[in-house]
Amino acid sequence: MRAALRLAAAGAVGVGAYTRYDEGTARSVTFWYHAFPVWAQYRAVQWRNRDLAKIGVPSWTGLTLGDADANAAYERLHERHALKKKEAQRKSKLHLLAADGPASADEEVSASFMQRV
Repeated sequence: MRAALRLAAAGAVGVGAYTRYDEGTARSVTFWYHAFPVWAQYRAVQWRNRDLAKIGVPSWTGLTLGDADANAAYERLHERHALKKKEAQRKSKLHLLAADGPASADEEVSASFMQRV
């Protein structure tokens, strides 16, 4: 266990040092520092809605989400993270076209995101 912690610490120091001198790596690390927690929250809703049902977890456990509950959870996440997405792009100096951010289909883009873009 200690060896794994030492290896992880050494890796973090190595990435930190490399990030200091490589602009592309610095942008990528900055982006993922902000984007990963948001992605993980969306993925957790997807896991509860789609993946748990596929493996046969019964709904009475309270772990699974129905479609209506999942849509409500996604809407709350959209409201919470629409500005964070733009902020992560700005902080990491990623200048993407507006079409690159959301999907091109209207039903894939939340109203809260479109209002803030």
